Amino acid sequence: MENINRKWMLVEYNDFTKAELTKLEANIDLTKRAEAPNQYGAKMGCNGMFFTAEFDKGEA
Repeated sequence: MENINRKWMLVEYNDFTKAELTKLEANIDLTKRAEAPNQYGAKMGCNGMFFTAEFDKGEA
């Protein structure tokens, strides 16, 4: 699970090319923060958003 907690660059989305997304620094940031452990963010150009999520190993 530690491998998921990092910043991920977006390289594919609808009608955008990989070059456009790279230029816009499109990303989703799943880095754990002590002050808000389940709060994460995403960015594409000047647009940003924040969300909460919980991850598990998918074990039943």
